[in-house]
Amino acid sequence: MKRTSRSQDVETLIAYIQPEEGEPTTRLRVLNCFKERGLATADQVATLSGVHYKTVMVTLSELALSSYERPAALKVSKVSLEGQNGRPKNLYILSSEGASDLRVLLGVRDFHAPGLQGFAETVAPYAMMEIYARAIQDGCQAQVEKVLPFGAENSSVRADVLVTVP
Repeated sequence: MKRTSRSQDVETLIAYIQPEEGEPTTRLRVLNCFKERGLATADQVATLSGVHYKTVMVTLSELALSSYERPAALKVSKVSLEGQNGRPKNLYILSSEGASDLRVLLGVRDFHAPGLQGFAETVAPYAMMEIYARAIQDGCQAQVEKVLPFGAENSSVRADVLVTVP
């Protein structure tokens, strides 16, 4: 990939993700799923976006590849939980360029790429997104890292995933 300034990289990636005004492209709909926690599997993206699984797989692969003109919006890592059968799943993690694009395209001001190091830091957010996606799939309301106040002294606790059952 040729060396360009960071702002040029972001502009090029934005033009690739959403080339024109109007209806969100499949790329933007897929990337929009990363605003909750900055990572997701293909299954989770298909559930949250409503895009067909095969289309999601192609789009995630495209967004995870850098080219001569643009940086990758996503990085890929393998993840599996203890007792999970089969091959580890691909976990797509938002890159710093992808996070910059979300800030611009979705107007999310205070959004950054997750800085995950190693298995322990990756598996907890993966599990959170698994719960979040399944709650949404079942028609429940869900929020990631919701602050819940309690007590008289402005105390609070942060729930990893808050699921509200109808």
